[in-house]
Amino acid sequence: MTKKINQYFTFDDSKKEFSLPTVSKNTKYTYNSLKDFTLYASGSPSDTIEIKERLKSKKNYLNYLSFLSLWIEINFEEDKSQKIVFYNTPYTASEKERKNFVELAIDIIDKLNEIKSNSN
Repeated sequence: MTKKINQYFTFDDSKKEFSLPTVSKNTKYTYNSLKDFTLYASGSPSDTIEIKERLKSKKNYLNYLSFLSLWIEINFEEDKSQKIVFYNTPYTASEKERKNFVELAIDIIDKLNEIKSNSN
């Protein structure tokens, strides 16, 4: 089954490969090449549980709007890594744009977690 998260992020379970955007094109990686990955919010390693809680909390001062940056760092077996940057400060975005970025990052991390758990 192919899961297209958006026009840039595609996971193909039948071929066991996924594509991620790079500067000039989408680059394909095999599921087996995935070593580890980390989600960073405001420069600190974060997990999706914490970030999902922040998305739910509209009254919390430290909700997703306070993230100064958001990125995922993916490491591969071949000593390669890729950093997917959603935004860095200074960055002005609407509440809807930031929420969309956070939800996209969560979708990607959830799929990467699924791939890692199935490879063990």
